[in-house]
Amino acid sequence: MYTTCMQQKPFKLSGEYYDALYKSKNYKKEVEYILNRIKKLYKNKKINILDLGCGTGQHLKILSQKGHTITGVDISNEMLKSIKKNKKITLIKSNIINLKTNKKNKFDMVICMFHVINYLKNQNQLKKLFEVVNFNLKKHGEFIFETYDTKGVNHHLPEIRMK
Repeated sequence: MYTTCMQQKPFKLSGEYYDALYKSKNYKKEVEYILNRIKKLYKNKKINILDLGCGTGQHLKILSQKGHTITGVDISNEMLKSIKKNKKITLIKSNIINLKTNKKNKFDMVICMFHVINYLKNQNQLKKLFEVVNFNLKKHGEFIFETYDTKGVNHHLPEIRMK
């Protein structure tokens, strides 16, 4: 879904079911953290945000409702199709580690949520991601990303669930 290490094929149907599977995920609380950073850094000014591995766009939808301009990037057409575009949302179908954007239009903030970074397979891919972030982020901008907590993953062992 997010990088060359993942092919689009496994996510062919996931856009259709993704939101149903994760409807209990607290996107609002995660966005609240991002909004608090915006308040601290930009005094609540409306900013340009790049969302790498945006999936079905739950974070970017909330951020755009708050008036921020968002560019969402995902490799899956199916995920991107589920996002209702508006004048504050631009969508790009791309692998996040090969993303090419306009050098003049840098972003105030780059986000990479819901452990997208964990899909990277090696240090080279991680380095490429940080190069993409560096290329796209304005001076003094902020990169927010989320990753697995190994202790948490080991504590919550796999279980069978029905949804």
